Amino acid sequence: MGEFIPFSVPEISNEEINGVVDTLRPGWITTGPKVKQFESDFQDFAGSGVGAMASGCFIIASNVAPLPEGLGKNNGLLFKVTDEAGLANKIVQVAMNEDGMLRKSKSSKQYAYDNYLLSRCALNHFILYNRLVKKEIG
Repeated sequence: MGEFIPFSVPEISNEEINGVVDTLRPGWITTGPKVKQFESDFQDFAGSGVGAMASGCFIIASNVAPLPEGLGKNNGLLFKVTDEAGLANKIVQVAMNEDGMLRKSKSSKQYAYDNYLLSRCALNHFILYNRLVKKEIG
């Protein structure tokens, strides 16, 4: 057969290894300073949408991935990115239906809390990861 060619060889530096050790050593995996930094970095990465949802603000977003998925079902209004009139229509819709939008804002806040707060969802992710590893190993 010939020489084995690896699909990919991992490149893990001492800096990355030390980062893992620094995260695990204090024992605060889901609530420590690294989590606070991650949440802050993630909010910067994801933009203000998750932060706005978490504070109960109503969201009007373009219907471009990953915004609809991040927003969740019925937690805001979506418009086509090329439809300026559609955006204006969504703004008027919010202004004309304050009570309905307030309910959606509360729903949006709960959705952000349930799906994006790391201290709430980290355990579920860890459990899913362990299931996947066990399935792969056998």
